[in-house]
Amino acid sequence: MESQVRIGIAGLGRSGWGIHARLIESLPDQVRVAAVYDPLPARREEAVGRFGCAAHGDFEALIADPGVDVVVVAVPSHLHAEYSVAALRAGKHVVCEKPMATSVAEAERMTAAAAETGKLLTVFQNYRYRGDVIKVREVAASGVLGRVVMVRITHHGFARRWDWQTLQRYGGGSMNNTGPHVIDMGLLLFGDAEPEVTCVRDRVRTLGDADDHVLILLRAPGAPTVQIEITAACAYPQEQWLVMGTEGGLTGSGSALRWRYVKPGSLPERTLSTEPTPDRSYNRETVEWGEHSWASGGAGGGAGGGGRAFVGERGSGRGAGGSRFLPRSARLHPRRGAAAGGAGAGADADAGNGGVPAAGAAGAGRVMRAPLLAITMGDPAGVGPEIAVKALADERVQGACRPLLVGSAEVFAAAARIVGSGARIVPFTDPGAARWGPEYVNVAASETAPLAELPRGEVSAAAGAAGYHAIARAVELARAGTAAATVTGPIHKEALNLAGFRFAGQTEIYAHLTGTRDYAMLLMAGALRVVHVSTHVSLREACERVTRQRVETVIRLAHEAGRRLGIAAPRIGVAGLNPHAGDGGLFGSEERTQIVPAIEAARAAGMVVEGPLPADTLFPKANGGYYDLVVAMYHDQGHIPLKVVGFTWDNGAGVWSAVDGVNVTLGIPVIRVSVDHGTAFDVAGTGRASEDSMIQAILCAAQMARAGQPATGASSR
Repeated sequence: MESQVRIGIAGLGRSGWGIHARLIESLPDQVRVAAVYDPLPARREEAVGRFGCAAHGDFEALIADPGVDVVVVAVPSHLHAEYSVAALRAGKHVVCEKPMATSVAEAERMTAAAAETGKLLTVFQNYRYRGDVIKVREVAASGVLGRVVMVRITHHGFARRWDWQTLQRYGGGSMNNTGPHVIDMGLLLFGDAEPEVTCVRDRVRTLGDADDHVLILLRAPGAPTVQIEITAACAYPQEQWLVMGTEGGLTGSGSALRWRYVKPGSLPERTLSTEPTPDRSYNRETVEWGEHSWASGGAGGGAGGGGRAFVGERGSGRGAGGSRFLPRSARLHPRRGAAAGGAGAGADADAGNGGVPAAGAAGAGRVMRAPLLAITMGDPAGVGPEIAVKALADERVQGACRPLLVGSAEVFAAAARIVGSGARIVPFTDPGAARWGPEYVNVAASETAPLAELPRGEVSAAAGAAGYHAIARAVELARAGTAAATVTGPIHKEALNLAGFRFAGQTEIYAHLTGTRDYAMLLMAGALRVVHVSTHVSLREACERVTRQRVETVIRLAHEAGRRLGIAAPRIGVAGLNPHAGDGGLFGSEERTQIVPAIEAARAAGMVVEGPLPADTLFPKANGGYYDLVVAMYHDQGHIPLKVVGFTWDNGAGVWSAVDGVNVTLGIPVIRVSVDHGTAFDVAGTGRASEDSMIQAILCAAQMARAGQPATGASSR
C-alpha cells in the first residue's frame, strides 16, 4: 500500500506552483504531486518534467483521476467554491487556497458538500502557524500584559498592482487577497465573542476595480478592540503588531517582537483624590518595566572571535537573541541573554524579571517536539568538529532542537577531548532510541576512511572526501524525513576537489544532491541580507551569468526569503553589474538588456523591487534599513560589504574579534544553514575557535524547521 498521500494541484500559478508544489516536494515521505490541472500547456509540461506526474487540461479530468487522494484548489478566487464542491463530490479531500469563498452562501455550500460526502475540507490559513502569531497569542494568554484592551495589526505598503487579483470579477482586492491572513490573526486574539464589524474599503493605487485600502474594526463587550489595516497607500509603514493591555504592551513585526509590562508590586498604592495637586502639576509616576523580546531564527555572537556581544558591545551573554538579521526596528532594542523558544517560538531574550516561559509556545496546550537537525562536521582537519561539539553544550541549542552530528565518530571524540567536553559520543541509529541532552553527542556516521591520524590544519584528499560524505549523509537524512533541517560546518574547497568532487562549494553540492536547478545563496550579517546571482565562479564567468532569466529567478528567491523572515512586502534593491550601474550604457549594456527586464517582470508579479542601482550606494542604504534584501550580481559584490559589517579584525591581538553571519541556501527542497566562515586551519586543534557562529546557524535552522518551510516557497499568494 502506498504510504504517500497523492496530491492533485488545480492551478499552477503563484500559489499552486510557488507554494503548494514546493511544499509538497519538500515532504517526499508523506505526500507527492500525483497530478496537476492548468489550462496553459507550458505549465503542465513544466510540472510533468519536474514531478513526473499526470497532467490534465481540464479540471474534470483531474478530479476523476483515480490516482489523486487530495485536491489543492489554487485557481482564481471566484472559482474556489465551484471547484471545491466539485472535487468533494468526486470523492476527493480538498485543501482550498484563501479566500475560502467570495460570499457566505458559497462557504456554506462548500461545508455542506464536505458534510454530505464525508470528505475533509480545509482552508490554507498558513499565517496562523507563523512564529510571531504563536508568540503574540502566548504572551496575550499569559496575562503578563493584563487585560488586552486593543490589538492593531497592519499590512502596510506603497505599491500598485495591475494583475487579475485587482479585479472584482475574479474575487480580487486586498480584502480577499491579504485579508484572510490578517483577519484570521485578529480573530485568534479577539476570542469567541460575536464581533460588531465596521469596514471601510477604498481604491487608492490599484489599476483594477477592487479595493486596495481596507480598514476593519472588530468590537464586542468583554473582547479587545481589534483594528486591522491593509493598504497600498502607506509611504511610512508601521510595525505589524501593536497590543495594548492594562499592565503592558507588545509591538513588533513578523520577525521580531518586544513587550514590556509593569513589574508586579513596583507601583505604590494610590487613592482617588479631588484635592488640588501640589504646584498645579499633573499626576506623574515612574514605571518600572519588565521587558522581553522574541526573534525569528534567534541566534547570537560571531564566529572565530566571539562576536560583538561577546566582546562587550552588547553587554553580557553570547549574542542578542538573533537580532542581527532582523529589521532595524528590532535591532534598536537589543536584549541580553537568550533562551530558546518552544515550537515556532524563535528565540526569547530576557531584559527583565519574570516574563513568559518559552516552553509550549505552540499555543492551545499543544507542545511540539524540538526538530532534529543534522549538523555536519565540515572538513575534519579544520575547526568544524570542535565548534560543533562546543555548540551542543549551549543551553539555547539544547532547548531549540535535537542536535545530531554527522561525520566521523572518532573525529568528534577527538574534538571533544580538545575542547574539554565530557559529553559521551553515542552512535545514532534511530531518533526514538536516541538519548538527547548536553551530556550526549549523537553521531550519524558517514562514509569515511580512518581519520585518527589525519593531520589538522592541512589540506588533504582524505579530509575533502570525509567532508563531502558528511554533507551527503545529512541530505539523505533530511530527504528521508529523519532530519527536519541541516546545518553545515566549513569545508575546504581545495581539499574537496583533491578528493575528486568538482564543486565550487557546499551550495552547489546541495543543488546536485537534491536535483535543484534554481538556487541561490542568502548571506545575512548585521542589517544586510544579500542574495547572489552567482558565487564561486571566475569574474569573467560571473558577467556571463547575468542573464534576464537568472536575475529574475534570484529576485523571486529573495522575495520569498523576505516573506519567510516575516516581512510582508520585502523591498529589494538590485545592484548593477557595471560601475555606476552602467551609467546609461556608458560602461556596459547588461543593465539595460538583462537586469532591467528582470526587474520589470518581478514588479509585474507584485514584488517591490528597485534598480539597477550602483552597489556603492545601494549597500549603505540597505545597511541603514531602507532595503530589506539586496540582489548582488557576483560573489565579491555581495561578500565584501557583508564582511565589512560582520567581521572585525583586532590588529593588536592579531585575531578576528568578530566574524558574524550565516548562510542560507534558497531554492532547495531541504533546509540548509551554514556558518559564514572557513575552516580556520590556523587555530584547528587548539580548542580556541568560537562556536558562536555555529550556534547562530543552528538556531536559525531550528526556527526554519519549526515554521515547517524549506527555503523554497513563498508565503503569500
